[in-house]
Amino acid sequence: MFENRSFAYSLSQVEEGWRWSVYDEDGVTVADGSNINRDDAQAAVDSTLRSPLASSRRPAQPKVKLAVNHLGLGPAA
Repeated sequence: MFENRSFAYSLSQVEEGWRWSVYDEDGVTVADGSNINRDDAQAAVDSTLRSPLASSRRPAQPKVKLAVNHLGLGPAA
């Protein structure tokens, strides 16, 4: 039986702006990125938490690396 997954996140101010990470219930980073300002970083976290990755009822999936720029989220190279 599968249960809803729980997530936590962190926002950290760095010299270049804000870094953020989203963690699963085991403490594994499932997404991360950076933004120039805090509001955009928080919006990226919120978007990640609303994504299919966060709402899935499946077992943990492989880590998804995200690159964030001023245009928004995109898959990392």
